[in-house]
Amino acid sequence: MEQPAEPGVLCTAGQYILKQTNEKDILNMPPEFEPAVKAIRTKTCEAVSKRIRRCQRNWDHSKTVPDEDVKILADIAKHAPSKQDEGYYDIAVIQSREIIEQIYQHTDGFTVLNPETGKWDISWQNAQANANVLFIWHPKEPNAKYNRNFWNKTTGLIRDEHEAERLGQAKPNNSFSRVVENAYCAMGCSMTATAWAAAEMGYVTGYNKNIDMDEVVKITGMSYPRFSLGIGFPKLSEDKWYVSNEGNEYTRHSLKEKQVTVKYF
Repeated sequence: MEQPAEPGVLCTAGQYILKQTNEKDILNMPPEFEPAVKAIRTKTCEAVSKRIRRCQRNWDHSKTVPDEDVKILADIAKHAPSKQDEGYYDIAVIQSREIIEQIYQHTDGFTVLNPETGKWDISWQNAQANANVLFIWHPKEPNAKYNRNFWNKTTGLIRDEHEAERLGQAKPNNSFSRVVENAYCAMGCSMTATAWAAAEMGYVTGYNKNIDMDEVVKITGMSYPRFSLGIGFPKLSEDKWYVSNEGNEYTRHSLKEKQVTVKYF
């Protein structure tokens, strides 16, 4: 009969991972550990992918996300993949309950059917923004001084920004539409990486784009707030993720089969 695992005791592979100090040794496991670790990682990936599809609507404000965890997530958000590894966004990391509640009051866009009028004229705040911690992404054009797309007329592409500064030749930024495209792609990568990491750390998350940008600028002082990600602790049971603290029941989009065609070649 299989014995239950002792709390706080890791398997040999788990102990090996915790002893390592760089990503190469963590990702490239000794052959004897590979089957067990691959099975664990596969199950974890499946669970995390399902969790981050859910847009968390209720939050336990009696709990606090530790500063250490917030800093880890902020670093992941900052260094997520982007075109040429350029900085196409800034991030506001908000832990203040007062400020989060202010921003929450300036979210809208979730309309529901009014049973009295028969019209879709009731609008709720987006409860995913009322989280324990709120990350907000602000798109921007990368600083040309640090732009990796430097160009030398003689030798071609310069791969070192210090060489570009020395030569004083920066490749002109692409069209505005290209910058926007790159910025939105970068923010998407950053938000997903942050949500994935948060779920791995045991938190729930909720994406949001419906915020009153003018009001949020007044609150944070950062220009063009575009997307946000709520991170924290659920107040209700996991199967009630779609119910807000106020008791409003939001649409359970994440339970539907997504209409995406996948073709294998």
